[in-house]
Amino acid sequence: VISTGKTYSVRDFLKEAFNEIGIEDFEPYIFIDPEFYRPSEVEYLRGCSAGVMHWVTCPVVPMGWALSVDIFLRLHLSTHSQI
Repeated sequence: VISTGKTYSVRDFLKEAFNEIGIEDFEPYIFIDPEFYRPSEVEYLRGCSAGVMHWVTCPVVPMGWALSVDIFLRLHLSTHSQI
């Protein structure tokens, strides 16, 4: 898994995932159990792909990789491959 450097909330992801299967209001299907909260809940997480970007553009060991599928296209492709 390689970070895209973009940030999405779990709410954004759930909204899109449920929309993919034709459910507009996902909240009746979700239960958040406080038992599973992290001790120090973080509000903002985003990966840094700078390390891999070095290798992507490295003339000695070119990877030939580029970000071509964002999280919501990946969700769409994954959802419809299972239905």
